[in-house]
Amino acid sequence: MKMDRRVFLGHASAAAALAKIGGKQPTRYSDADGTPFDKVAALKPDLILATNSGITKDDYAKLSKIAPVVAYPDQPWGTSWQQSLDLVGKALGKSTEAAKLKTDTEKSIKTAVAKYPALKGKSAAWAWFTPTDLSKASFYTTIDNRPRMLEAFGMTTPSFVT
Repeated sequence: MKMDRRVFLGHASAAAALAKIGGKQPTRYSDADGTPFDKVAALKPDLILATNSGITKDDYAKLSKIAPVVAYPDQPWGTSWQQSLDLVGKALGKSTEAAKLKTDTEKSIKTAVAKYPALKGKSAAWAWFTPTDLSKASFYTTIDNRPRMLEAFGMTTPSFVT
């Protein structure tokens, strides 16, 4: 399968890295307000990647009529970066490259953790709020990659979050 037209649903965290190496940016859509099926279909994608998204079973069924879909395996927004990398690598026929990237990234994390031993055991919570309503704050739980990243650096998630 030729992979020229790709559509990503979910976070665009890799955009800067892709630009740095001169890669072509894929079309990206947030599914926070629902999946834009018509816009996705208009692109005529060869593959739809939604490994770290919130698509529903109905969304998956509709998207699958457009192109093959690689969705999250367990729960919405809960796929680790490692598992996403494995899934995408397999879908693109690049499992070997994905495995090397995972090993290299984990090595970089281990090196960074060694540089900052004072972080080990400190607690941290990843919070978000809406600027138009500062009366509420929310916290990402440990199924999200943001707190997982903090844990990878040796930090713990406070009990009020878990």
